[in-house]
Amino acid sequence: ADFTVTPVGGFGAGDYAEYLNVFITDWQTSGTYTKAWTASSTIATTTLYTVGDLRPDAAYTLFVDSTRYTTAQSDSGGSAVFTYSGDYSAHTFTVEDTTAPAIFALTSPANGATISSGSTILSWNASSDAESELTSYTVVIDGTSVGTTVAGTTTLTVTLSCGTHAWYVRATDLMDNTVSSSTFTFTSSCSGGGGGGGGSSHSSSSVVPIPSVTAIPIAQDAVQEDIHIADPAQLADGMLIKGSGPNIYILAENTKRWIVSEKAFNAYGYSWDAVVPVTDTALNSYADGNPLTNPYTSETSPRAMLQATQGNLYKRLKGTILLKIEDKGEAYYVHPLNTRLYYLGRPRDAFAIMREQGMGISNADLEKIPLALTAVSGADTDGDGLSDMLEDALGTNKFLQDTDGGGYDDRVEISLGFSPSSTRKLPYDTVFAEHHKGAIFLQVENHGEAWYVHPKDGKRYFLGRPEDAFALMRNTGLGISNRDFFALIE
Repeated sequence: ADFTVTPVGGFGAGDYAEYLNVFITDWQTSGTYTKAWTASSTIATTTLYTVGDLRPDAAYTLFVDSTRYTTAQSDSGGSAVFTYSGDYSAHTFTVEDTTAPAIFALTSPANGATISSGSTILSWNASSDAESELTSYTVVIDGTSVGTTVAGTTTLTVTLSCGTHAWYVRATDLMDNTVSSSTFTFTSSCSGGGGGGGGSSHSSSSVVPIPSVTAIPIAQDAVQEDIHIADPAQLADGMLIKGSGPNIYILAENTKRWIVSEKAFNAYGYSWDAVVPVTDTALNSYADGNPLTNPYTSETSPRAMLQATQGNLYKRLKGTILLKIEDKGEAYYVHPLNTRLYYLGRPRDAFAIMREQGMGISNADLEKIPLALTAVSGADTDGDGLSDMLEDALGTNKFLQDTDGGGYDDRVEISLGFSPSSTRKLPYDTVFAEHHKGAIFLQVENHGEAWYVHPKDGKRYFLGRPEDAFALMRNTGLGISNRDFFALIE
């Protein structure tokens, strides 16, 4: 390795005081080009580090014990010089790329455009990163992240309520450097007087509504006849209401709670058809309660979502399922991009996180990740060892053991690396799979089927039902002590 350590001015005299113990712990010469080492001494000193095997003419940052210390530019030969001065008891040094991805632009809808409500395709130009490979795009609408796609996908389909929306996209590279596009606005126009969603059909998750929606017949009648309720006496806790503005509220304990985003609305399992139009006078007769955000925040459980610190421990554990071995095996998913930990308490928790945190991926990119063949869960009509739900996700015939008629059943063909639907080999890409370990993907070109890329073997595991997601995430978890767990989040 191209690595030189030079004490500036030498060491002071004394028994063993002149010794500086240095151990290289990580030396990546491609991809992220990360370099890491530990150093210890009995005295404070100033030391010059010349670090090679870096990408030429690139910006790098020296971290000392996970804290940013200084920056330097590598030369044309891929070497950079860093100087550390201070206490030298024992420190961990890391040199990392801190160059943000290239600036990029939004393309559609155009800034200031007016579009029809319902399903909308957002698109943007591709970013790039000469230092560390681009990994993902995150779409933010009205201040809330609504979806993440892999680097090769520059579109996202969303369904929005009526009104004006502001959006931008954030690009992230392998070293978690980010750059955001400029912000565009557009207006989602609704025809007629439909309540909040313009009569659009919205899918909902299996999350239990909190608070629950009261089934009151007048709600549907009001929407159909465009009746705006004026008398608050006709309203009750649990009803979804909206006034003349775009916001939708749920009545709870004689207050109105603003549902802050469509994502939160769908996550609670609410129905757009149940939204009741009311007059602004009736709306304003209710005091404002706490806004209703995502169901998996501290509002419902203090363990539901925790923030990890940026450091080497997070980088080693991102994408894994952690099991707190000293706390009855409590499970947490360490998100590989946003440094958060999500509690997997019950099957519905795991399933909700799968839907909430999944990244959109095309079928072509999904096929690049090797498929893990696990035990059958659920119905297997043709008896080929693949569940009907999995066959629907793969596009094979769940009524035929051998979809392509090639003489081997579908499960055997997959195990041999061949497509069960044709004679071609599966286009596995180990580099692509390596870069997306720990990710949860949603098949946006199918019906949103979900997959988890295990960080240990780089294979994708099908998450069919809430019970499947829960079992897989817990059964593939990594045990962690309370000491290490709290070090991760402090």
